[in-house]
Amino acid sequence: MNKGISLEIALEAFSAYLAENGGKQSMIERYNYDITGFYK
Repeated sequence: MNKGISLEIALEAFSAYLAENGGKQSMIERYNYDITGFYK
């Protein structure tokens, strides 16, 4: 991941991308939870 991009901004962009492409809210929340846990 680009060091100039914060995790929060990346998650917002990824969530928006998933939502625009038909991702369900529960799936998006799960991905965000998993990614946040991975980077901790």
